[in-house]
Amino acid sequence: MKIRQISYPHPVLASFNDDYTRSSFEASIDYKIGETSTAFKIAYDLKNTGIENLITTGQAIFVTHLECDSSMYREAFSSNSTSSEFEVLNRKLSKQVDVTFMIVAVAEIENYKNDLLHEDYEESLIEFNKGTFIAVHQGGTLILEKDPLVPAKSIFNIIPSDEKDAPKYSVGLNDDTISILLPRATYNTIEELSRREEVNPLLISMYYLPALMEALIIVVEEDSKSEDHFEDFEWYKSLELHLQRMNLSDSKVEELGLASISNMVLAEVFDKAIDSLSSIYL
Repeated sequence: MKIRQISYPHPVLASFNDDYTRSSFEASIDYKIGETSTAFKIAYDLKNTGIENLITTGQAIFVTHLECDSSMYREAFSSNSTSSEFEVLNRKLSKQVDVTFMIVAVAEIENYKNDLLHEDYEESLIEFNKGTFIAVHQGGTLILEKDPLVPAKSIFNIIPSDEKDAPKYSVGLNDDTISILLPRATYNTIEELSRREEVNPLLISMYYLPALMEALIIVVEEDSKSEDHFEDFEWYKSLELHLQRMNLSDSKVEELGLASISNMVLAEVFDKAIDSLSSIYL
């Protein structure tokens, strides 16, 4: 979720508008990557007594929203305190995570008054429905510095294409991630399906495997004539390290073939896909 600089139909405390005077809402985030999970610490800085009172009385709450496009992970963490701590499993996160902060109504708020509202709202009858944004902070993008040997699925990024007659499936290898481009309708469908825990591993294995095989061709052949200099990208370095950790020499690579190697790199993904199928049909 990315906060857009738009005009809301109700007052919202934000840096990009003047709905309030002498008020501000800021937030900061720190993180520490552990062996299996990443710990996040959030500090909220709110300067508006009226909104503070909404939180104190349980009518509103602080929210931090994390979103990782490449792993299709998104989750909101709420708190009624100016500080918050939570952990997320590393397998759910890739290197890039988008973060936004909000104050959200958790109850119906009628006849809202605030001494610091802009004068334009002096004669307005203001109501907040449950789930309405009261304050927003645009946050930003975290670049999580992990061990170079990141989980294989973290180097992929599934993105929609809005081009007319877009290919059913195409791969882009000119970024820090291996981009899988799908028609918008297909993307929207798998995004919805991925919300089901038992289906997500199946989708990942289905879409990642052909893209990985295409990327491995470049890594294994070490095409020095390429003008794209793929060796400078994170996905290339990560795959190269995966092969080194598996002690795969050039002769072994040729013997096994790319299909077998791809299955070895994505072993965890395929194991989860089998478990998912078992949970559905057995």
